[in-house]
Amino acid sequence: MDRIERGDWAKDTVTDFEGTITGKCTYLTGCDQYSITTKVTGDEHKSTTRWFDETRIEILRKNVVKLHDKPEGIKDRVRAVLSGGPQETPPDTNG
Repeated sequence: MDRIERGDWAKDTVTDFEGTITGKCTYLTGCDQYSITTKVTGDEHKSTTRWFDETRIEILRKNVVKLHDKPEGIKDRVRAVLSGGPQETPPDTNG
């Protein structure tokens, strides 16, 4: 299990940017970055997302957002789309 998980409340130790871990990116070089998304603020109902190196992130609370299981068959649909590259019509994923 990763030290940092999606749904954790975290902050960047350099800028104090705080929010929920919403994504992870692993680069070919082995560097892992995580996206932190703020809560919706103000009248415009907007949040901000920024990416930070794993070493800069401090977990403040675990499992603030509970993740739900992905819908049945989602992996197969994603695999079908990714394996075909750009296409004019999407692949048939019903069969």
